[in-house]
Amino acid sequence: SPRGPVVCDVPGQGIWSVPAAGGRPRRIVALGFHPSLSRDGAWLVYEWRTELFLAHGDGSGARAIPGVHLHFAFNPAGPALSPDGTQVVYFQDTIGPVKGDLYVVPVTGGGARRLTFDDDLAADPVWTPDGSAIVFSSARRGSLTLWRVPAAGGLPVAEIAASVSSPDPLVTATG
Repeated sequence: SPRGPVVCDVPGQGIWSVPAAGGRPRRIVALGFHPSLSRDGAWLVYEWRTELFLAHGDGSGARAIPGVHLHFAFNPAGPALSPDGTQVVYFQDTIGPVKGDLYVVPVTGGGARRLTFDDDLAADPVWTPDGSAIVFSSARRGSLTLWRVPAAGGLPVAEIAASVSSPDPLVTATG
């Protein structure tokens, strides 16, 4: 959150909050991982086992988002709240732990809407500031690329391609 804490997960120890200016970390969620804090710091979305949870930014009032069932526990769904806080985008694995698509679901639950349709990895989705699109990482055309898909639906478009330029693990922008 630009004005609030840094939130992170510690494997096997839940979700922690650390003041952005420094200070003592504190655990805000005992069981959870892959957290995403809303831009205003008011809401937190995270994963636990095969469900997505929504909680207040301090971790209180956690509840499962109805209608979401992740197939592989501990496979990153990378949930992210929309800028207005009404929707969550996440990766739903469908064919093994790294094949699937992006889905959008209202925070109140219900039917999730499929956003991509190619059963490929779509990692770390984030909303654009105006909420009109979602950017995610994928190697769907052979090289690691940032993709943008309209939040209302449509075809993903490559934004930035990266490739390995040497035996070293350096990644350089190619387009």
